[in-house]
Amino acid sequence: LYGMFVAHMSGNSCILGVRIGTGNVEHMLHRAFPIVSFCFGVLLAGVLINILKNHVPRRVFAIIVLAEAIIIGLFIVTVTLFTPDGKVPRSPNWFFWLMIAIPTTAMGFQNVILSKTMAVKIRTTYISGTLTGMGELLSNCIYTFFARLFRPEGKGFGAIFTQSFFGEDGRGAGLRFLVWLVYVVGATVGAYCETKLHLFAWFLPLTVLLILGLWDLMFPLGFHDIS
Repeated sequence: LYGMFVAHMSGNSCILGVRIGTGNVEHMLHRAFPIVSFCFGVLLAGVLINILKNHVPRRVFAIIVLAEAIIIGLFIVTVTLFTPDGKVPRSPNWFFWLMIAIPTTAMGFQNVILSKTMAVKIRTTYISGTLTGMGELLSNCIYTFFARLFRPEGKGFGAIFTQSFFGEDGRGAGLRFLVWLVYVVGATVGAYCETKLHLFAWFLPLTVLLILGLWDLMFPLGFHDIS
């Protein structure tokens, strides 16, 4: 979408600040609007989760994931029907801004899903925070390891290592590393598919969301620590 970030609101905010600082008012809206629609997605998903958890708490994860899939599906269908080459045109303006609003709203939904349906609070699009959390938890593991290593407890190196790095902090760090790794792999696969499939590359995340949502709908995965 002409260099606009769909999930990376830090990048959009940074460039928005650059546009303001350099007086480039013409391109300010291109960075400000996705931030607004992303926040709208977070807000809408949060309201839906609060409603659903009081009525169908075991289906919150599935419903929100499927809602994100529907939003992405809407983007694919709209671009397919109204653009001849599968690329979002800059005019008419209303169509351009609508095509920005739809995927960024979907990313707002995604960013809320895990933090509201798992005990571990992770933002799937807030990678700086995810890496910071991973580093903090790893530092706890390292401190615990050396603190126990020099205690006269009589435990072996292997037992101390396992207790220090495979406890709650270690699992939390591993989970955050996995989120980062999947983010990078997803970006790599997405970039490759976009060059080969163009608009049809969107079917990959759509398929993953549909499978995950429908599976959880039939066989709850246990991601339901709603808070």
